[in-house]
Amino acid sequence: MAGDNIIGVIMDPEIVREKIKKDIQTCIYGFLAKFQDRPFHYMTENDIQAELFVRMRDQINWSIDLGHESMRDYSFRKTLDLINTEYGEKIDIICLDPLLAQEEIKKKKNNGKKLSNFLWRLPVLIGIEIKLVRFDDHTKGINFCSEDAIKLIKFCKKQKINKDLMPSWLVLCFFHNKAGLNVMLNSIKNEHCMKLEDSLTDYDKIYLIDPNSIFQVTTVH
Repeated sequence: MAGDNIIGVIMDPEIVREKIKKDIQTCIYGFLAKFQDRPFHYMTENDIQAELFVRMRDQINWSIDLGHESMRDYSFRKTLDLINTEYGEKIDIICLDPLLAQEEIKKKKNNGKKLSNFLWRLPVLIGIEIKLVRFDDHTKGINFCSEDAIKLIKFCKKQKINKDLMPSWLVLCFFHNKAGLNVMLNSIKNEHCMKLEDSLTDYDKIYLIDPNSIFQVTTVH
């Protein structure tokens, strides 16, 4: 179950971050296979968001310690899961940076800040936006995705710690059929798009997914 592992004394930060990023890729890979097999199982972006959220929470079973709270004759431990939805600037799905978030919580609490003042503004490791082009929509060009990519890039730059430590992002755009995908592909220069033989391979990219193929878009303009 998510939240079984509390972040405290932990292994090398980069090892932790890379493991989480790979685990999220694994979750997405599993979901893509299901979407491609049953695209009409998902009729809205919220349907996709909900299933990806549950998959990621189950896989990324770490949580952040928020301390204890006492109420009358009992106390309980407060924890925050790494995977959350509509976080910060209403990003569809995010994964908090477990180490930076824990440090930020400790610093804020030591300065007497209440959780409500900063809990929705903790450091993020990965931000994901989800798009869906329905089977009857043949009007969407790449701007449909690039607007969200630009939003994520701006958000990540705000959170940048240094040149080597900045959040990663993904835009996942799903299509019920090939017709909608073809319209979007026609709005992208060939050198900025490539078909993948396997699942998504990198962060900081836009991915286009229909029942038969996956394309990676390498520019947001």
